[in-house]
Amino acid sequence: MAPGEKASPINTTRDREKEEDCAALLQQHPLGVLTEEFGAYSTVFVRRQLEALAPLSPFVACWVRSNASVFDFEPVHIIRSKRFVDRVRAKLFGFLPKRFGHHERVLAEPSLRRLLQSYKPRHLLIHFGWSAVRVLQVLEAERLSFSLFLHGSDLNEAYAHPRHPYARRLRRAASLAHRCFVVSKDLANKCKAIGVPESQVEVFYLGVPVPEDIATPRPERNGGRILANGRLIEWKGHRVLLEALARLAQAGLRPRLSLIGEGELMPKLQAQAQSLGIEKQVEFCGHRSNSEVYKLLLSSDIFAHPSLRLPTGEEEGLGLAVQEAMAAGLPVVGTKTGGIPDSILDGETGFLVAPDNADAMANRLAQLLKDGSLCRRLGSAARTRVEKHFNLEHRNALLLAQMQKLVGE
Repeated sequence: MAPGEKASPINTTRDREKEEDCAALLQQHPLGVLTEEFGAYSTVFVRRQLEALAPLSPFVACWVRSNASVFDFEPVHIIRSKRFVDRVRAKLFGFLPKRFGHHERVLAEPSLRRLLQSYKPRHLLIHFGWSAVRVLQVLEAERLSFSLFLHGSDLNEAYAHPRHPYARRLRRAASLAHRCFVVSKDLANKCKAIGVPESQVEVFYLGVPVPEDIATPRPERNGGRILANGRLIEWKGHRVLLEALARLAQAGLRPRLSLIGEGELMPKLQAQAQSLGIEKQVEFCGHRSNSEVYKLLLSSDIFAHPSLRLPTGEEEGLGLAVQEAMAAGLPVVGTKTGGIPDSILDGETGFLVAPDNADAMANRLAQLLKDGSLCRRLGSAARTRVEKHFNLEHRNALLLAQMQKLVGE
């Protein structure tokens, strides 16, 4: 427009409309949620939180989106740059294509900056330390208000390797956060151990749904049915559970075992079951929907969670599967590792045994299989504990209240 030239009514109207659209966008999405992968079955807690945070109309930013037909939340934005110049920068300056390498950060920055400039969220809720580390430079430059959720493996890696660059960057991100939420007491101790100020750390249990149509105490059944639910990976300890089942068979007890989950160890575990002579007792269920898991919980008598602590630092952050089983009225035999003791009260809601100890696991399973009354009593107490301390509805209400304060609503 030339000096002294008046703006046309059309241009003025368009500018006003753009400003109004921008203002509406700010009001519609005051909260952003950043996570590494959105839609993975193993991170169902993110979707559950989003449902509770609906009054704040959050948007999601992630690097990977999976199972979009199942988790149909919108809006979801993939953090990747389609601009040629950004990809050239990533190739020139980010030549290490590692999970926490410079390549990831350089490529993420322009995409995320544009997204934040569009939405201008008042607060960002970040799930997993990896996500925060990837965008740390953006968080510092933009001076964004954010909270960080650490879930287990993301913090265990830093705890096991405190001098690694990832650990240093995670410590920096956690220190900058308005609040660093961890999902168990064990993780709170690890967070403090790597140098995060204690005042920043808060144990915040995610919670699980508590079904209303479960009879407690559970009805008596003939025989025994054991259920385990988790990815078939090394630190979940399924190898130990199969060994325990073989010991039960040697003692004349032959319960059925259903293993829910998929993973790289399935062929190896199937071969182990066959070599132990218990293949007819074990059912490998693969992935199951929430409704199918619920049905299996109802048809089972005991839940087993044999997680390990690996030399690499990998172990259970909390174990939501444990709480889901407790909510269904099942006693749980779990291990004294990671966040599992936060859920199970030994001898009151189930039993805790040393990790990687098939004999101890077998002994506690046998005790429950032989004593139906004990099984039902512990299961009833387990459900009561979840109702009081890990009820999803209550936990999400607390999270919503915190986020509303942070976005000023």
